[in-house]
Amino acid sequence: MVPVFGLKYKPKLINLDTGQEENILVVGAHSDDPIYGMGGTLIKLIDEGKNIYTIIMSYGEMSHPHLNREEIIKIRVSEAKKANQLIGGKEIMFYGLREGKFEEDFYKKHFDDRMIDFIISKKITKIFTHIDADLHPDHIATNKIVLDIYNRLPKNVRDKISIYGFDIWNVTNVKHVSYPKVYVKITKQLKKKLEAIKVFKSQSLTWFSLVWNLIIKSFFLGLKIKSFFAERFYKIK
Repeated sequence: MVPVFGLKYKPKLINLDTGQEENILVVGAHSDDPIYGMGGTLIKLIDEGKNIYTIIMSYGEMSHPHLNREEIIKIRVSEAKKANQLIGGKEIMFYGLREGKFEEDFYKKHFDDRMIDFIISKKITKIFTHIDADLHPDHIATNKIVLDIYNRLPKNVRDKISIYGFDIWNVTNVKHVSYPKVYVKITKQLKKKLEAIKVFKSQSLTWFSLVWNLIIKSFFLGLKIKSFFAERFYKIK
């Protein structure tokens, strides 16, 4: 990996690969967000021997309001598990929060305690989640929740964890983001990332346009680090 800080900061090379086995947590609002936002990097991390655990905040059943709720939940969970298996991820967990009600449900159902216990027990070293500059309210809520959980961790645990933010659809920043930017080359991983995205057949109506958006975005990000394709992250903590 060749992450590079954005132009606002003095260029500095950082390698996300420590050369050791690590447990990494990805927290996404919806079932396909981790693959769309950072699928190439996930594949690269897994190839490097990292253990990837994923938490999906909602079932995303509102994407198909015309279908029976239990039916669409079953479909979206199955798709996420298949995509996770394809890239070689470890456990994937669903919290089933209501879309638009993430914070209310998360704390009411005590998922905060569950997430804290998981991070501590698995000795998580890196957390990836949505950036707070994202325009989707559920993505913003997910970011807010993750940062709250991070701040509640014991200091000796918190000091060993880095947090990175990813965005989903924006080719350029919609909002100003002051965090250092980190870029990861995914040229070799893009094909497998697209294969994983194809698993989400319930989203096939918008798949074509969204995939081209993703490819174009990856191409322009790659230009910043002299690569064909790349993904961008923001170093939050």
